[in-house]
Amino acid sequence: MVNVWALVASSLASPDDQGEDWYGWITNQLGHAMLGVTLGGLVLLLDGGWFWAFTINTILTGAVETWDLLQSPRGNWPSFRDSLQDLAFWLLGALLAIALFNNSIAMFLTVLVLSLGLAATGIWPRAIRAYKNAQDG
Repeated sequence: MVNVWALVASSLASPDDQGEDWYGWITNQLGHAMLGVTLGGLVLLLDGGWFWAFTINTILTGAVETWDLLQSPRGNWPSFRDSLQDLAFWLLGALLAIALFNNSIAMFLTVLVLSLGLAATGIWPRAIRAYKNAQDG
């Protein structure tokens, strides 16, 4: 059992932009969004208010993504772009928690549209890459 946890910890410590795996990428981003919803929701439930819900998410995400970038080779644009996308999905998750907590339909719809647009920027190029490689192979 310890070996399984060591494998999970090792995988989490290794940055991966899921270059040709659009499904792996979107499920990864949904995980980041869920972290934002969960942490934001906890802060809101503890009466921390929307400012702290967003700020704590921003600080924690910034630290995690900075760590990811430090693990990547210098000048690696896909890793940098992936870290920015991870950050954006995590913070959109926090905004979703804030919108739901405040019963704001307008904010919820805004977060939904932004999330779908951001999802398309990651899914489309990965799907095209996978398709082209399938055609070549």
